[in-house]
Amino acid sequence: MKKMEVTNLKLVRPLFQQILDDTIELFSKKILPLPNKVEVRFQSKDEYMEAVKSNPLIQQQIQFGFYTDIEKEYVGFAVVYAKDKFEMKKLLGLPYIITICDEIAKEVLKPFTSTEVKAYLTHVYLHEMTHIFDKWLKEMLPDVWESCLSQTNGNEQMANELFAEHIPALAMGDKSVALYKDVEKKLWSKIFNRMEQIRKQRGL
Repeated sequence: MKKMEVTNLKLVRPLFQQILDDTIELFSKKILPLPNKVEVRFQSKDEYMEAVKSNPLIQQQIQFGFYTDIEKEYVGFAVVYAKDKFEMKKLLGLPYIITICDEIAKEVLKPFTSTEVKAYLTHVYLHEMTHIFDKWLKEMLPDVWESCLSQTNGNEQMANELFAEHIPALAMGDKSVALYKDVEKKLWSKIFNRMEQIRKQRGL
């Protein structure tokens, strides 16, 4: 039977929240009971990309030549801003926020099946939730955090991203992780290939 393809019509905003709710349940069972709610906030593409381009790690990647036209080539669509993960939110009982650019998400996820989209979004949410609760998770998994620091030569920003990739693997089954990786490879193949070429050229 042919797989049913996901279309923009199906990727409506309530679906993003529903998959987040399912991911929160998974995270609470497998990783860490949540002290507060986590909610989705949607952001326009213009605002989202302005924040992307002001990110120091992304600026470094642009300088290295990983992107030739970031407006067209950047396929990330989720972020946790520092103001949305403050300790004060826990004290005040306010929800933590994951910001989603659904315009980008709808476009880049359009070719994939509903099963692939759910696996990919689940992984993305787990990654971002790791950023929200990184303080607690690093205390829970000090060896993993130290390994991430070692692999990135002590660069904390890069280590944080690497650490956030470890947590989804602990929560998701092997099949879902494999689906995510397949989607990731297809979405980011141009950038990954360019990164590898630049690393070889620089002898890294």
